[in-house]
Amino acid sequence: MKFRWLAKSWKWLLAGALAVLMLGGGTLSWIIYRVNEASLRLKTLAEVEPQEFALLLGCAPCLKNGRVNYYYKYRIEAAVELYQAGKFRKIIVSGSTSPTSDEPGTMRADLIARGIPAEAILMDRSGSSTFESLRSMKYYFRCSRFIIITQKQHNIRALYMAESLGMNPAGVAARDVRYRRTVRNNLFYEFPAAIKAWITMKRIGAEQKCPVESY
Repeated sequence: MKFRWLAKSWKWLLAGALAVLMLGGGTLSWIIYRVNEASLRLKTLAEVEPQEFALLLGCAPCLKNGRVNYYYKYRIEAAVELYQAGKFRKIIVSGSTSPTSDEPGTMRADLIARGIPAEAILMDRSGSSTFESLRSMKYYFRCSRFIIITQKQHNIRALYMAESLGMNPAGVAARDVRYRRTVRNNLFYEFPAAIKAWITMKRIGAEQKCPVESY
């Protein structure tokens, strides 16, 4: 009797499953769209207005196999280019630290080697995530308007999170690292990262949206 009912109802079950999939897919698509709206805050080197501060988001300078991490290399190059163009006076290098790694210290040393004065570089060693870096900008450095420096998709997520925290930064995208499998990268990294950013801000960001005195 049970199997006979299932045989008669498979069309309804299939329709229900498709409806759930469409609703879930539509919700996820809306979230990704909402986060990507922050791309309107991305500027080119020529377009971005000069600010007192820039925020350089960190990553490891080398990959696990010892090779150069081009995400890191291109972020350093973008920061130097912006400084030379007079787009900021001081730069905050934000990243994580561990017994074997000091991202802010490494970034500072490389920026000095590329001609940025040591006194123009501030370090944030609490930047274990993009959210933590942005929270430091708001509550420790008391800064609302600044330039975010990182690759495009990471920059869009950072701009979205900063806007959710009540800040008003602009972003300048560092040169991207090209993948042969772009669709796979979007599906398994960029899209989940955008959804995670949205969830993070809905969960804890709204509690910290209060304005602060800032530059």
